[in-house]
Amino acid sequence: MSSDTLEKAIVFETIMAMNGNDYKKSYDIYSALTEGGNAFRPFPQVSSFFSSDAMRYEDEWRRIRDHYHALKANVSVIESHTLSPTLSEGSYPIPFLYMFGNEKLLSLAGCTILGPFLPSEGAKRKAMDIVLSLSGLSCPLVSSLEPGLPLFSVGKMLKVKGKVVAVMHTFPLKPDGKEALSTLKGVLENDGLLISPIGLSQRSERWHQALRNRVLATLSSCLVLLEEKDGGPSWKVFDEADPGTGRFISKALMDDDTLAFPKARREKGARIYRSFSDIQGIFGKSVRAERYRDLTPELF
Repeated sequence: MSSDTLEKAIVFETIMAMNGNDYKKSYDIYSALTEGGNAFRPFPQVSSFFSSDAMRYEDEWRRIRDHYHALKANVSVIESHTLSPTLSEGSYPIPFLYMFGNEKLLSLAGCTILGPFLPSEGAKRKAMDIVLSLSGLSCPLVSSLEPGLPLFSVGKMLKVKGKVVAVMHTFPLKPDGKEALSTLKGVLENDGLLISPIGLSQRSERWHQALRNRVLATLSSCLVLLEEKDGGPSWKVFDEADPGTGRFISKALMDDDTLAFPKARREKGARIYRSFSDIQGIFGKSVRAERYRDLTPELF
């Protein structure tokens, strides 16, 4: 039997399919439906938005529903606001999160390591120090699988048998490429978690990375930017983080007079990272334990 949450997710993805993957238009329609609490019903509430093409809506809805019901893995879906209200706000709200693996990791304080596609040896050494310290504290690395310092850090975390929360820009069971598939297998073998804002039926698009960045910044208790040029992609994740989150920039970046971005963030409250001792206090307790205890993920 499908859960109400899953039914809502299927309706949202059906609306996306009907609107050619126009995310904002689809979310506006979905929001209008949920105001009455009827988004889990395929008819007549939803089909009324597609009165001239109701039969196509039903076909799309059944196709997406059948794909979900055919899944043999215990993937769960939750409404994003139950994890963090900020995810369902803003210009591009995220209605659902899809998860596979060890969901208990969401109750632990986790750290995100940010850096460029071609990190220096110094940045790698600092990343390795963070990885070893997190593993020793039994705290997860929260990371994308982007090539460069993030993927390097994930690989090292898996080598020391540490836990990884992999935040994806595709559905958790539909990774991009063979390398990503191999990494995801390692994450799951080490009792990690895969999580994504992207549903099963949504085709992969580059802008999905922006949604992933929001989830990544929200789930992490601490972001450490070790190396990046002004305007580099790591700043997009860093700037998504709530000011209350531990945001750290390496001293090397802060001391580089050719860079403007680090100093601008420092003025907005970012702190300097020299060694793991600067962030160790963040991992003294399970910061999301109370909030996550109230979650009831729906399995399908």
